[in-house]
Amino acid sequence: MEKLKIYNTHCCGEIGDVVVGGKIDIKGNSILEQSQYLFKNKKIRNFLLNEPRGAFFKHFNIIVPPKNKKAKAGFIILEAEDNPPMSGSNSICVATVLLEKNILQMSEPVTEFFLEAPGGIIKVKATCKNQLVENIEIENLPSYK
Repeated sequence: MEKLKIYNTHCCGEIGDVVVGGKIDIKGNSILEQSQYLFKNKKIRNFLLNEPRGAFFKHFNIIVPPKNKKAKAGFIILEAEDNPPMSGSNSICVATVLLEKNILQMSEPVTEFFLEAPGGIIKVKATCKNQLVENIEIENLPSYK
């Protein structure tokens, strides 16, 4: 694992740091499979989620290339007990970092795009002003299919 680039961020106080750079070996044909791989292979989980970088209340999101062509970016959520398929606060943290750090192009006053979480596609609508995100709305995954 090479040096990682991580942005510290939160959504209403819930920490959801975002890993945007560095080489992490992630195997899997889908983002869900990649998430499951990272859950079983504890190396990156231990590195990020344990002291001195992590704690039980801290989450990390790893930006990965999307598998679905509709999405602009993919992300994998790492939490202390699980790698969940989706998290509203983490998706807000990811969207904010992607826009404010110019990883994705921001359009004012509104930027709309899709993210791919392990559980599927999330619609994002960001209200932006002066190259900052003022508000994020997400359309979460269905709770049943």
